[in-house]
Amino acid sequence: MTYNPLFLSEIAEGKKIASKHLVDNFNAIAAEVNAEVVTPQLQDESITAAKIATDAVTTVKILDNAVTTAKVADANITNAKLALDSRTYISKHSVTAGTEILMLNLDPATYHSVEIAFSLAKSANGGSLQLQVSLDNGVTWINSLYAVGQEVKIVGGATIGAQNGFNQGSVDVGLFGAGADQSAVGTVKLSLHNTGGATQGLVDSICHRSGIDILIIRGGFRRAVASNVNAVKFFVTSGTITGWATVMGVPK
Repeated sequence: MTYNPLFLSEIAEGKKIASKHLVDNFNAIAAEVNAEVVTPQLQDESITAAKIATDAVTTVKILDNAVTTAKVADANITNAKLALDSRTYISKHSVTAGTEILMLNLDPATYHSVEIAFSLAKSANGGSLQLQVSLDNGVTWINSLYAVGQEVKIVGGATIGAQNGFNQGSVDVGLFGAGADQSAVGTVKLSLHNTGGATQGLVDSICHRSGIDILIIRGGFRRAVASNVNAVKFFVTSGTITGWATVMGVPK
């Protein structure tokens, strides 16, 4: 069958128009889908991603803060250790059946103060362990005008005769009683510098007299001085002592 060329041309043109109409409809439908489904979904995903990123940043900051806190804690511990370790060994002194321990050559130019740890046993009944200071490295010892305030406590008992006064010839470090097995253990902390025109110190000791008689001595003392202290003496008022004293210094 033979068709009119004009008819065939019109059919071809109709196909073009129909195809264009289908494409336009498809594009319109696709645009609606993008507007109503795809775009909101992408926005939600973007918001979620942003939240995840924010949470990640927050977590990192929390971890950084935790690390910083840990570092500060470590630094504080280190500083505390350094403060404790800042004491410097100066000397150790031993005595066997002697009457005194001399701790000389304490240097105020190097040390603010000293801490003396001691453990001494006494050979005879009664008496006490005393302390005096020197400004001329032991050539002379100050033997008056110590202002002392101490409490002496019997373990399990009452407070007894404490050394208190403004004109003491020395400072009680240990007290002894009647009977054998006498001893004193403790520490003395002493400033070497004549801060405010005086040296000052603290005494903390425990004394075993006889049997179960135990004394605790706690207190402080002050002595006006014209210059810095550079020597300390322990001595007993009767009998002899055996033991040791170790001197640690706190550097300037």
